[in-house]
Amino acid sequence: MGDTSRHTCGACHFYGGGADAVKHGDLDSSLLNPDFALDVHLDADGLNFSCTTCHNTDGHDLEGSRYSMNSTDEETCETCHTAEPHNYEILNQHLERIACQTCHIPEYARGGIATKTWWDWSKAGILDEDGNSQIIKDDEGHTIYDSRKGEFEYGENVVPEYIWFNGEVDYTLLADTVDPANILTINPPGGSRDDEASRIWPMKVFRGIQPYDVDNNTLVIPHLFGSDSAAYWKSFEWDAAIEAGMTYAGAPYSGSYDFIETQMYWPITHMVAPAEEALTCLNCHTGEDSRLDFSALGYTEGQAQALSHFPPTANLGMVIISSSESDQCTECHEEQVHYWTDSKHGQNDVGCVACHKLESEGTHPDTAYSVSLEADLCGGCHLEDYHDWSNSQHTDSENGRFSIACISCHESHALIQLVPRDGTTSCDACHKNKADDVVHSTHTAKGVTCVDCHKVTQQNTGHTFEIQSDSCTRCHGRDIHSANSLLLVSPAQGAALTVPEPTEAPVKEEAVGAYVNISTWGYVLIGIMIGLLVYWLIAGKEPGTSAERVNAEEETKES
Repeated sequence: MGDTSRHTCGACHFYGGGADAVKHGDLDSSLLNPDFALDVHLDADGLNFSCTTCHNTDGHDLEGSRYSMNSTDEETCETCHTAEPHNYEILNQHLERIACQTCHIPEYARGGIATKTWWDWSKAGILDEDGNSQIIKDDEGHTIYDSRKGEFEYGENVVPEYIWFNGEVDYTLLADTVDPANILTINPPGGSRDDEASRIWPMKVFRGIQPYDVDNNTLVIPHLFGSDSAAYWKSFEWDAAIEAGMTYAGAPYSGSYDFIETQMYWPITHMVAPAEEALTCLNCHTGEDSRLDFSALGYTEGQAQALSHFPPTANLGMVIISSSESDQCTECHEEQVHYWTDSKHGQNDVGCVACHKLESEGTHPDTAYSVSLEADLCGGCHLEDYHDWSNSQHTDSENGRFSIACISCHESHALIQLVPRDGTTSCDACHKNKADDVVHSTHTAKGVTCVDCHKVTQQNTGHTFEIQSDSCTRCHGRDIHSANSLLLVSPAQGAALTVPEPTEAPVKEEAVGAYVNISTWGYVLIGIMIGLLVYWLIAGKEPGTSAERVNAEEETKES
């Protein structure tokens, strides 16, 4: 007896269902010694979690199992990551209805071991030419047929299926009546969109076909292995095997069987991917290849349509006004729709109601639409820009500065940068003194604008408005301390600057021959050396003669 480990727990749980990765999609032997890419928590060279790091046990009653998976439990992601783990409020709001695993485990069976996804017992019993049990494998070495168990299918890097789940699971018992006309869910998970305790969870759905009692409409327990003639793996007779198994269980059997399609749900909680591989907004909020089937999740047709675009509209009763459906707004707002159509929002079907919400129940124009000037509205989609802006001096109103929102610099429908009527830049409107100081500078003479230094950087979105190191080096390169380096570029007004890579020196081509580029100081030093040589030649003395004569004269004087 001793402490548990991934090896001791995995000896059973990795092999649930009879073999490696059969039952679970996120538990298999690849987790014995995983790397960071497979599971950031179990990473053997990193955090190196054991199973009991998250699953505290009392008499082998495991917290955090499929029987207790709500976010309010102690052993959950929130235990370490808090209830607001993201930098962006819009992402933290998702936690109210979406499980962390939904975004952070984009696929399961990612460790190179395929998980079983289909098991058809009705195909069992086909023997080889000699009347013996046979096993057939595919090119990958997976058993796709076994005379004893039937036909199988597998999957690797499988995209989960998503359902509402509140942590409660029901189970189909032997006496429960089943409906053979429908797919039977063996362990129906609790939860729905109307249940506030439910969240959208990723699931492995293990599908198959198994025998049932036709007259009683109940599942059956076949007697599979043993030395007696009733054992299915000896006789391959379903009727005898079912009768023996049900008799042993003390359950009734009508003597008539058939097969019913079934499915089991297994929540996905392991194989947590690195943060950069987590799902993004467009994995779900898109009209094509969306991870989420919003209609199947219980949303109305209009709500599903609204959620299937990016950004999703908060007013789920509205339908997004796309570039092909803008006539409703054009009747009254022709100029605004015109500018919007040519903007990035218009080109990407970010419609009017993505930003404008009905202020109360009713229809427009009887009910007014909101006109929000707050940066939070834009920040709902432009997460990184909003994050950088919120840490800039533009939003530091607590220290007496003005709070400059997105709408202060960006026109709301065309989305272009605003320019005051006097022709100055939008920066000049507030930073008048600095604009006057820089107007006669070398930068301004070369067409460099405020945003070329204060916003163009690869270190963030530029909305901190702080000059970064690459704000300078992208123009000056490795010659950063030479004022003449600015002469190498001549940007257009307001355009982003492009210069050679710092490691590439400018090359001057000649029609014939080549030359060595020597700096001015190099020529000066060469001139001095030539002058000294000429002096010694004219004097008719070899280098060192004068020194020898001076030494001899000094010795004579001393004597």
